[in-house]
Amino acid sequence: MAKTTSTRKKTPARKPRSSTAKSAPAPAVEEPPVTQVRANVVAARPVTVTQPSLRKPDLIDAVIARTDAKKSVAKPIVEAVLAVLGETVAAERELNMPPFGKLKIQRVKDTSDARITVAKLRQPKPEPSD
Repeated sequence: MAKTTSTRKKTPARKPRSSTAKSAPAPAVEEPPVTQVRANVVAARPVTVTQPSLRKPDLIDAVIARTDAKKSVAKPIVEAVLAVLGETVAAERELNMPPFGKLKIQRVKDTSDARITVAKLRQPKPEPSD
């Protein structure tokens, strides 16, 4: 088959007709004044581990030293407090425990053998000693 070409001329696209009725000009829109924003850059401080981690027996001993309570009384109380804190974090609830600070759950990831919770702890700065 032979290729055929069209002899029809292409016409340019039509412009829309302008309306004969004149519309009112759009009202001027006032722009809000430009305000400068200062960025508050928080520098991350490197974490240096100077002491070993606090373990449950160490915590119980510290509570006994501060309260002069007997170990038989302090141990079940500390264990109960730790259990309540663990349940609260597992329920993804926020903790606000002065003077410990405010603990906010950021994200949680369940793996095959553990639950990983990433949290942010905000603590008040210690009072300067004179």
